[in-house]
Amino acid sequence: MIANGLSERRACHILGLHRSTARYQRPPRDDDAELRKQIRGIALAQGRFGYRRITAELRKDGAVINPKRVYRIYSQEILDVRRRFRPNFIVGIGGAAGGLKAYKALLGALPLNTGMSFVIVSHILPTAISQLAEILTRHTEMRVMVASMGMPVLANHVYVSPSNADLLIENFAFKLVFPRTSRNQVDSFFASLAEAMGARAIGIVLSGYDDDGTDGCRLIKAVGGTTFAQDSSADASGMPLWAEASGWVDFVLPPHKIPQELKRLGRAFEK
Repeated sequence: MIANGLSERRACHILGLHRSTARYQRPPRDDDAELRKQIRGIALAQGRFGYRRITAELRKDGAVINPKRVYRIYSQEILDVRRRFRPNFIVGIGGAAGGLKAYKALLGALPLNTGMSFVIVSHILPTAISQLAEILTRHTEMRVMVASMGMPVLANHVYVSPSNADLLIENFAFKLVFPRTSRNQVDSFFASLAEAMGARAIGIVLSGYDDDGTDGCRLIKAVGGTTFAQDSSADASGMPLWAEASGWVDFVLPPHKIPQELKRLGRAFEK
C-alpha cells in the first residue's frame, strides 16, 4: 500500500506508469560513507588496491560484509583514488655507496605535496634484507613503502626497490622481474620510466660507484624528460660523475637543492 490507501498497482494505473518505474528507490545507505572511508584507508595505507586483499582486511575485525555491496563501493572508490592520486611526474632516484646520506638530504628538503612520486633504486645484494624504507620514513612526511608487483604509483609517496628483483614501471604501476638479472638496476628502471612517462620522467643519479644511471639518463632525455646528478658532495662520485660527463644531465646539484628545481618543473607543467 502507498499514500491514501491506494495499492501500488492502482496508483500506477491512475498515473499511467509501469509498476517498476513507480517503485520507491532506496537512497544510499548511511553506512556507505563509512565503508568508502575504510576501503580508501586500507588502499592508501598498504598501497595495494586488490579486491581480495581489501575484503580480507575488512574481515579482520570480525565484520560480516555483503560481497556485492563491498565490490560496488570498492570499484567506485578505487577508480576515484587512482584518478585523484595519479602523479604529475615520477622521479627515479638511483644510488649506491653513500646513497643513504643523499636520500635523506633529498627527501628532507621535499615538501609533502609536490604531486610527484619518488622511486628509489638502490644497489643492494639480492639476498640482503633492506631496512631502507623504514629508515627513510623518519626523514620525510610522505608515506614510504617497498614496491611490489602491481602496486599503483601514487602522488606524494616514496617507493623503495626490493632487493631481490628488477623494478620496472608500466601504466602507473610497478612490475617486478624475479630473479634480479640486471647489473645496472638504475639504468633498467630509468629505461622503463622513460617509456612510461615521456617528458614527465625525471631521473636523479646520486652517490655510488660505476656508471649505473648514465644510459638511463640518455633515455630519459631522448623523450624530453629531465635529469639530475649529485655534485661534489657525493661520498662516492663514480655514478654522478659518469652521468655528468655523458652530457645527458640537465642539473648538477647537492641533494638538498634538487627540490627547488623540481618545484619549478612542476609549476612549468601546470601552465
